[in-house]
Amino acid sequence: MEQSKIEVKIGEISFHAEGEQKWITEELDKILEKIKDLQNLSRVIKEKGENINSESITENNSAFQEECTLQKFLKNIKKDVDRFLATALWLQKKEGKQELLIKDVTKALSDAKQSPLTNPSQNLGYNIKKGYCAKTKKKFYVVESESIQHITKLNGITL
Repeated sequence: MEQSKIEVKIGEISFHAEGEQKWITEELDKILEKIKDLQNLSRVIKEKGENINSESITENNSAFQEECTLQKFLKNIKKDVDRFLATALWLQKKEGKQELLIKDVTKALSDAKQSPLTNPSQNLGYNIKKGYCAKTKKKFYVVESESIQHITKLNGITL
């Protein structure tokens, strides 16, 4: 098969790929779907002057995974919309799920013997509007840079 190349740079974000045209197109589409989140993350990192490396992320994630149950993570969070976001964030951090379905959030709450959400779909919509979550084709993911700050204010747990 014929190989293609592409290189795209938007602000601080760059994408470079070599391979079959179909694969490159699919990967570029994924990047473009998340470009706003990537730009926000880039801006936050730049503003804070943080150096993020995979070693520090792994250390933080392993400490979080060992210590934090969903019940503990939700302890001081009262509003359904915030409980939805915190549960989704917890699933991403604790279980390493990158993309979620609404039923993943409701199942996690049920498994943890937490009260159910009144309207999970509406909670997701609100969190998307606020920039805390973003949709993919059939699933969603938590925009960690924004949501971590919001949830940390509510529950006092630093991720």
